[in-house]
Amino acid sequence: MKNNVLFLALTIVTAWLATGCAVQRGHVERELTTVLNADLDKAIVGVSIYHEQQQRFLAEQNAYLKMTPASVTKLLAAYAVLKYMPDSLPGWYVHETADTLYIRPNSDGTFLNPAFKEQRFYDKLAATNKPIVLNIPRALANFEPLGQGNGYRSARERSFMPIYGNVVRFRRAGNKLRTIPSYFERYVPIDLQVEPEKKYRVNRNQHDNYFKVTPAKTATTQCAFTMHKDEHLAYHLLQDTLKGKTIVLNTESLALPYQPFYTHKTDAVLELMLHTSSNFLAEQFLLMVSDKVLDNQISDLLTMKKVMADNFAEFYDQPVWVEGSGLSRGNAISPRFFISLLQKMKQEFSEDRLRKVLPQGNEGTLKGYYLGNEKHIYAKTGTLLSSTAGGGVVALCGYVDTKKGNSVLFSFIVNNHQGTATSVRRSIERVITNIINHY
Repeated sequence: MKNNVLFLALTIVTAWLATGCAVQRGHVERELTTVLNADLDKAIVGVSIYHEQQQRFLAEQNAYLKMTPASVTKLLAAYAVLKYMPDSLPGWYVHETADTLYIRPNSDGTFLNPAFKEQRFYDKLAATNKPIVLNIPRALANFEPLGQGNGYRSARERSFMPIYGNVVRFRRAGNKLRTIPSYFERYVPIDLQVEPEKKYRVNRNQHDNYFKVTPAKTATTQCAFTMHKDEHLAYHLLQDTLKGKTIVLNTESLALPYQPFYTHKTDAVLELMLHTSSNFLAEQFLLMVSDKVLDNQISDLLTMKKVMADNFAEFYDQPVWVEGSGLSRGNAISPRFFISLLQKMKQEFSEDRLRKVLPQGNEGTLKGYYLGNEKHIYAKTGTLLSSTAGGGVVALCGYVDTKKGNSVLFSFIVNNHQGTATSVRRSIERVITNIINHY
């Protein structure tokens, strides 16, 4: 593998010299040494770096190898959102008569999610004096609670009507455990049996919402709930939240003239998703896109197939895209595909818009990186820890605006590394920083 890294470094050096960049040989040799010392001995490294002004690739290594991209997969979900969603999210559909308020959810992950303080739709429900009919057509949903290949028991389930971010939040009150929403307090132990000064961990049974509390070094603040044994849990949570309101559940497909209710600015939610690398919001976004691109069903798999067929068919390299968050190792995408995707995004959406929704240096998941070069990079990170499913994954794909005023697109995917994710990220940072400074 050191030979592969050496090849990459030499390719970059050759490109610098070929373009007449004023780089001192000593500087290049020092940088080459630092790259060679990166913790990549047993890793599979995929790289593609493209100079837009020169219209050529500066360096490639395993460019067409399909690799596990981790959360860089969210760039595909982001493309779908930018392409198909309007300026504001149609989070719900509403039909109001003289005596009844009919509401139908649209997979909007912001509803009663504490990450979003403004809750206009909740305010509407709280203010109405009319009976509410919650319409959740059983025939409409065509997706599993977790994305294909997502084996993380702690992952939040996807749903047609997400509520509270599909998690329970915990706080300690003496030797009692309080939950938000309070509905779940019936499922936690009456007595914590953990000393007041001690921290605790909360684990949920795999297929129900009974929680176990044990002493731990780090306190648990939240835990995903499951709808496995209660498909109408979201309805019950809404009833519990809107105490005193008459709410009726209807699971048929009602032929009503629904109108969209817009909840939040699309780009603001997309920015939060990309900056925090929210798996939950990425998956819910795909279900919202379903409402735009499919007829009479909500399906993540069919949505991904439709998005690829309509937008990526001309790409030489096609991805294996199985879910929206990047948690699945079933996603298999090459560095060269991401270069094509980055080009397409820049062509179809404004650079200012991309720069806003993607983390720049020292922002979001790039916090602590590219200090002093914050405005010269905007990109998406990806990380999976080593597990029985495979070695560690670190990825970074995005845009560089160099100090010489040029634009460079890059895609780094490192699979099966045996060191720390931080050491791999720092190795990538050194290469990107040299591009910023010398191109």
